[in-house]
Amino acid sequence: TVAVVVLLAVAWTGFGSVDALHRDSRRLHGVQQTLSAQQDADMEHDALHADVLTALAAGTPAESAAAVRSGIEDATTARQLMHGNAARIAALPDRRLMRDYTSARSALDSYTELAQSIVTTAIGDRPAAHARLPEFIRRFEDLETRLATITDRLKRQSDLASARADRSARRAETQTLGVGLLSLVVLGALATSTTLSVRRTLAAKRRTDEENRRVTAAARRDAEREQFRNQLADAFEMATTEADAYGVVETALPAVRPESPAELLVADSSLAHLRRAAVHPTAGEAGCGVESPWDCPAVRRGTRQVFRSSLDINACPKLRDRPAGPISAVCVPLSFMGRSLGVLHTTGPVGVVPEPTELHRLDALGTQAGTRIGTLHAMAKTQLQAATDPLTGLANRRTLEESIAALLVRGQASVAIADLDHFKRINDTHGHEAGDQALRLFARLLRRTLRPEDIAGRLGGEEFVVALPGCTEEQAEVMLGRVQAELLLELAGGQVPGFTASFGVASGHQGQLLRDVLRAADSALLVAKRSGRNRVVRAAAMPAVGTPEPAERS
Repeated sequence: TVAVVVLLAVAWTGFGSVDALHRDSRRLHGVQQTLSAQQDADMEHDALHADVLTALAAGTPAESAAAVRSGIEDATTARQLMHGNAARIAALPDRRLMRDYTSARSALDSYTELAQSIVTTAIGDRPAAHARLPEFIRRFEDLETRLATITDRLKRQSDLASARADRSARRAETQTLGVGLLSLVVLGALATSTTLSVRRTLAAKRRTDEENRRVTAAARRDAEREQFRNQLADAFEMATTEADAYGVVETALPAVRPESPAELLVADSSLAHLRRAAVHPTAGEAGCGVESPWDCPAVRRGTRQVFRSSLDINACPKLRDRPAGPISAVCVPLSFMGRSLGVLHTTGPVGVVPEPTELHRLDALGTQAGTRIGTLHAMAKTQLQAATDPLTGLANRRTLEESIAALLVRGQASVAIADLDHFKRINDTHGHEAGDQALRLFARLLRRTLRPEDIAGRLGGEEFVVALPGCTEEQAEVMLGRVQAELLLELAGGQVPGFTASFGVASGHQGQLLRDVLRAADSALLVAKRSGRNRVVRAAAMPAVGTPEPAERS
């Protein structure tokens, strides 16, 4: 009787261990789902940051509208993901995590509201939207820190749940074996019933083990995919130029398809042609002959395309007649804000397509490469707009002063102020459009005539500034005289009303203040104006009679 009671107690304990294993496996699966949803919210938060930068750099109303739509969609998705994940977070045994999550969710709401306001304002008032960018960046960095903290705590919860499931599995196995041994020794008479009980227990354990293996394998795949995505995100975040981003793609391709040819084709600024920007470092290029983005089926359809054989009826025509013969291929489009940027193309033997893990990595590489390259485009466009004069394309006043001041720190340079003669007469007689044409023509002439190391920019109105490093005033006078001569030739066609330009030149030495050099050049310019215009006057050659009275510049 005692043996039977002991046996039943041990068996009951074994069944309890199996049940605990079921609960621990379900808990592990729930934590992993929560972690995956949180990582999706992190990606939407990053996408929203890119939306704001694109809205500020948008050059046309259509691009601004696209940025607004994308920003609102990403903001809505990020909020839904964060709010939808609240119940899962609350179920975890981590009170501090719930407090951090509630705080981050509130910060995300405030951040998305600010982002939506900025992209909407950018349509009609770009300067006002730019003025709010520092506050947006501060909130972005604060929210990124909060979300990273939450993700780290969720990863720790996942590790704890995985360890608890492993312990439950070992305990169930040990106790199940104990039931079997005790049954054989003590209850020989009950061998049949005990064997049946053991078989059922072992069958339950096998089912549980199989389920646990599936969960563990899925968790391992998810962890590997997440690790690859995180590595890509870190690498692309450190890429500050397009060349850096292409280097990340070349470094990542062997990890995606070690022995298969692969390449990245990127559209040029006109979006009419594709060029090969990155190639598999060991397996070489895949040899795609597509020339235009819209000639590529993957770009047109906006989704990954898998072709098992170039001989299939529905295979991409660009896969046929390759030197290596029939092949298989995968094409992943790159896009940013609904705009096609290029395609990631890889090939292999006929009938051999990438494994699911490889396909996932190709998708992740294409998505993150498109996001980073598009963001770099938007940032470069924003920086260019902030540094140049929109009418002439030359450096604006702020950029001009910073560049010349840095030049004077390094050494000698001659600085000239140019003024278009009788410019007001052009506007009054021929209209402001003719005046704008004259300004643009003069800017093109400066770019074409001056040396590559020279600096030219628009000071404001019809005034320009030219800095000539390493030149004396005499040398600068010769170079600026050549500009005046080229101007006469340029105007001979009669496309723009005739005009001339006057120059005042001053020499700046190393360490001299920019304002002092500009003041001397301005005084020389006033002398040139009062002396009849269309001439170059050097500050050093002016008579020592004091600074001339201000004169009419036009």
